[in-house]
Amino acid sequence: MLLTQQDIYIRAGSTETFTVTVTDANGAAVDCTGAELRMQIRDGATGALLASAGCAWTNAAGGIGVAVFDATSTGAITYAGTVISDFERHAYAVEVAFATGEVETVAAGFAFVQ
Repeated sequence: MLLTQQDIYIRAGSTETFTVTVTDANGAAVDCTGAELRMQIRDGATGALLASAGCAWTNAAGGIGVAVFDATSTGAITYAGTVISDFERHAYAVEVAFATGEVETVAAGFAFVQ
C-alpha cells in the first residue's frame, strides 16, 4: 500500500468530507471489497481521540471511499478544555482494515483545526 502524507484543514463546527483513494506502490487501485475504512483525528500532544469520521466505500473494488466529519464532531474538538479559536495542530490517520485482519494506514498527516 502507498502511504499518502498530506495535511488537512478543518473549520470547527463545519461538516468536512474527504475522498480517500487506496493505491499500491505502483499507483494501481487496491480492491477494498469487504474492508473497513476509518479515519480519526487525535490530539497532537497526548494522542487522545478527538473525532472519528463516518466512512463508506463509494467504489470498494476501485479503492475509493469517503470520510465525513459532521459539524457536531468538528465542533467538539477542544484543546486545554476550550474550543479552539486559533489553528491547532493535531494528527490524523486513515486506515483500511481488511477481512484478513491486516490493517494498513493509507494516509496520515497533520490536521489543522480552527
